[in-house]
Amino acid sequence: MDKKANISALKLLVQEDAFLTTKFPYDLEEYLERFLKGTDFDVDKALDRIKMYYKTSNEYPDWFRISPPIDQKKIIEANIRICLPDTDREGRPIYIVKLGKGEVNLAL
Repeated sequence: MDKKANISALKLLVQEDAFLTTKFPYDLEEYLERFLKGTDFDVDKALDRIKMYYKTSNEYPDWFRISPPIDQKKIIEANIRICLPDTDREGRPIYIVKLGKGEVNLAL
């Protein structure tokens, strides 16, 4: 599994979709990688998840009251969040937010 190659492949697929290029911050490798991590770096599955995210957010806007990812570009670039590769004793993912690394005013 070549992480960089998968990120590049996903970036190209997103760029080919006229709708996603207006909504998705495809130039941010960190953001693309977040979708890839959830699919064990399967490019097609990651693209499906991206499309499903935007389809669902358009169909049910009340569920997505926060601003779209493109508006959160500074927070995404700060890379203050990480999901560990292991799980806790009950099999749940471990998600860490490095609060000291980010600027609080960016989240407002």
